[in-house]
Amino acid sequence: MDIKRFKWYAILYLIVGIIFIIYYRCHRHKYKDKFGYNGFFFSIILYYIAVPVYLFLKIDNFMSYEATREIYGDNSIFKYIYNSSPDYIFLALGLIIVFYLSFNIGYNLSRKKDNLFFLKLNEEILEKTIKFFIHFSFIVGSLSLILLFRSFGGIRNALAMAEYYRSFSNEASSVIGLNSLFLISSRLITITPFLVSYYIEKYRGKKYSLFYIFQFVVSFAFSILFYLYYAGRFPLICFFLALFYIFIRNRVKKPWTLIIILGIVCLPLLDVLNDLFTFFSTGYFTSIKVDYVRYIYDFIYPIRNVINVIPLTRISGYRFFTDLPLGILDLLPGISLTPPYYTVSAYFFGYNWKMIGGIPTDAITFGFFQLNFVGVILFAILIGFIIQKIDFRLDKLASNSKYYIGSYFTMMCFSIVNNADTYSFFKGQFFFIIIFIILIFSSKRKEKK
Repeated sequence: MDIKRFKWYAILYLIVGIIFIIYYRCHRHKYKDKFGYNGFFFSIILYYIAVPVYLFLKIDNFMSYEATREIYGDNSIFKYIYNSSPDYIFLALGLIIVFYLSFNIGYNLSRKKDNLFFLKLNEEILEKTIKFFIHFSFIVGSLSLILLFRSFGGIRNALAMAEYYRSFSNEASSVIGLNSLFLISSRLITITPFLVSYYIEKYRGKKYSLFYIFQFVVSFAFSILFYLYYAGRFPLICFFLALFYIFIRNRVKKPWTLIIILGIVCLPLLDVLNDLFTFFSTGYFTSIKVDYVRYIYDFIYPIRNVINVIPLTRISGYRFFTDLPLGILDLLPGISLTPPYYTVSAYFFGYNWKMIGGIPTDAITFGFFQLNFVGVILFAILIGFIIQKIDFRLDKLASNSKYYIGSYFTMMCFSIVNNADTYSFFKGQFFFIIIFIILIFSSKRKEKK
């Protein structure tokens, strides 16, 4: 096939991306300090616009890179993108447009409804609630992580086995039993640095600041260990960038612009972190070579999924939104269901995919699995509705605490686009629930007169 056609695909996707950005710029006053919206929007731009454009422009380089990997299933770009029907490429673009429009509909409908009400916040209760969650997340999260690593025989052993247990064919519970449940509660420690940063600034120069600095240092170190063990390289970089936003927001005019630039520049850090993972596993460092094709390769799976939604749904059929409640049930011990990423992983990597590692289900593919275009529209509206509810309440906070809560919330919303399986959400993104609890306990709604 003529590789030049992918240049035209890149132009089309770029035009759509420019339209999205123009819309965002024209309404930036409405979305300023809307943490959830901004996180979700920039994730859409990254995974559904920027990555496809770069992939289409450099598709021959990506296929050459796959040829050097010599791993089963690594001819996916040639098989599932290069050889795809042009109709599938255009369908993917149409789904991206529909998804973004539907997300905005859900966000703005919820916004109009919320504007009919006045949200009265009790700042005193808010302060007490945040302090409670600081201590709760610090104690429960740190103890859970310590007990988890102790089950493996220490930090080094746990990190050495991290890659092994990220493979779906290997369960940590087979080695450490019920202690594997500490993996869920240990995620709480990643919340602490964001919440405690607020009090470090508030009590700067006072006796209380030393205590909060201690909590920050410990929780920051434990958070890095958690991400090294459980989440991998890219979530760790997102964690660093979200924290960095807190410290630069009052020092530069456009902090998010700087964050985006740093995110691109820091992509070679993936190599450094990869070497760190290799060192923990083998005890040896490997050489580092800057190659953006190799970095972007880790981000192509959402667009690859969307291009192949038709053959994927032919295999599994539609799921009619059963994944929403089943995602909660799948967390219970002894219950093992079949989430959408099982179908996605088996399609691209074959039925032995668990030996390699799974492929997350992105937001558009997840919606399409539910009920075709209707599923994409309804799922996007639901996401927009929920994100706006939290954004609205964060925006009403009078204190600077909204920036510390909001930076973490931005990171959470950013991660929905590339991993929308409800099982993964309920297992790892429960900070949404904590934000709701903090704001609900600190607010009272009254109708405007």
